[in-house]
Amino acid sequence: MDTAYLKKVAVTLVFVVISLFFIFYIGYHIYNGFSTDITTVIAEKKTYHASLTADGFIFRDETCLTSQYSGTVNYTVKNGEKIAVGTAVAQSFADSSGYSAGIEISEIEKTISLLESCIRETGTDGDISTISRKISDSYLLILSRLEEGRVDFALSSTDDLLAGLTKKDIITGEAVGLDKTVQSLLARKNSLQSSISGRYETVVSDNSGYFFSETDGFEELFSPEKILNATVSEIFDLVDRVKKPAGSENSVGKIVSGYRWNMAVPLKEKSEHDFEVGRTYDVVMPGNFNMEIKMRLDKIVTERTSDRTVLIFSCGELPENFNFKRSQTVTVQTGETQGFRIPSTALRVLDGIKGVYTLDGSTVKFKRIHIIQDDTDGYYVASCEDFENAPGADKYGYLKLYDSIIVSGKDIKDGMVFY
Repeated sequence: MDTAYLKKVAVTLVFVVISLFFIFYIGYHIYNGFSTDITTVIAEKKTYHASLTADGFIFRDETCLTSQYSGTVNYTVKNGEKIAVGTAVAQSFADSSGYSAGIEISEIEKTISLLESCIRETGTDGDISTISRKISDSYLLILSRLEEGRVDFALSSTDDLLAGLTKKDIITGEAVGLDKTVQSLLARKNSLQSSISGRYETVVSDNSGYFFSETDGFEELFSPEKILNATVSEIFDLVDRVKKPAGSENSVGKIVSGYRWNMAVPLKEKSEHDFEVGRTYDVVMPGNFNMEIKMRLDKIVTERTSDRTVLIFSCGELPENFNFKRSQTVTVQTGETQGFRIPSTALRVLDGIKGVYTLDGSTVKFKRIHIIQDDTDGYYVASCEDFENAPGADKYGYLKLYDSIIVSGKDIKDGMVFY
C-alpha cells in the first residue's frame, strides 16, 4: 500500500474541512451583520388626555383654637360644620374621668335633642310610608359609605336613621313615655355636670366660619394672602417645612373663614403643558377617593435663575367630606392633545439625546423626540412641527409622521445599512 499517497489525501481532506469551517464561520457573521431581526411600528398621531401629576399644598384663611387644658377633647360640632361667632365647638378636660363624663353629657344632649325634635315633628297623622322610605334611604347610604371605606361618614349618617326609626315608633304607638325619658336624661346630665365642675373648659369660637378639628401648626404660614405674594424660592422653602409637621400646642381645632381656598403646585422643572392663567381645570385628588374638583389657575410664579415654577390655583367651594390635608398628590387635567405614542422599548439615548431609531429604506437613522407624558409601557411625544427650529434638530432631526420606528433589534446603530 502506498502510504505516501494516503498521507497526501488525508492532509488534503483536513485542509478542505478547515476551509469549509472558516467559510461557514465568516459567512455566518457576515449574514448576521446584515440581517439582524428588527421590529418596526409606524409613527402615527394619536389623541390623548394630557395631565400633570404633582404634589399640591393647601392654603386657607385659618385661625387656631386653643385651650388651657392639654388633656382630652370632646367635640360638640362636626368637621366641616358652618358655625357662628360664639359657638361652643369643644370641651377640653383636665383628665380622662372628666372626659368620660363630658362624652356622656354630649350623648345625652344629642339624645334629648333628637327625642324632642321627633315628638315635635311627628303627630298621629304622620305619613308612615314617607318615613319608611327615609329609613330605607338612610340605611342604604350608611352601607354605601361603609363599602367605600368612609367609616366616619357612615357613623355621622346614623342620626337620620335613628330619627326615622323613632318617628315610626311614635306613629305606630310603640314609643310611649318619651316625655318621662327626656326628664330622666336631663337629671342625669345635671348630675354629671356637677361632678366635673371646674375641671374642663368650653372652647368657644370668636370667628364665624367652618370648623375642623385637625391642625398641623402651619395655619398662619399657609394663608392665601402670603401665597399670592410669595416668590418661587419662598414657596419652595415653605412647602419643604411641611415634611416636618410642627403641631400646635394645646390646639383643639381651627376655624376656616370663608369658602375660598388656594392650592400651590410647585414644579422643579419647566412644565411641558401650556397652562393658561384664568382657565378652569379639572383637578383629581387621588387621596380623596379620586374626587374631581374644578379649580381656577390664578397665577404662574416663575424665576429667572431656574426653571422652577409654581402654579397657584383657587377653588370657590368646600367639597363635602373632603380631606383638607395640607400636602397631597393632585392630577391636573390639561385637556386633549395630539402626539406620537412610542413603546418603551423604542426609546434610545445617543450623545445624551433622547430619541428613537428609524428605518429609512434600508438605512437606520436616529431621530430626536420630545416626551410630553409617560404612558403605560410607553410615552407620548410631540410631533416634529412643534420643534422645527429647536437647537440640534439639524443634526438628527425630529421624529416625523409615518416614520418607521424600530422597537426591537440587537446592536442597532445610527447609519447602519440592512441588505
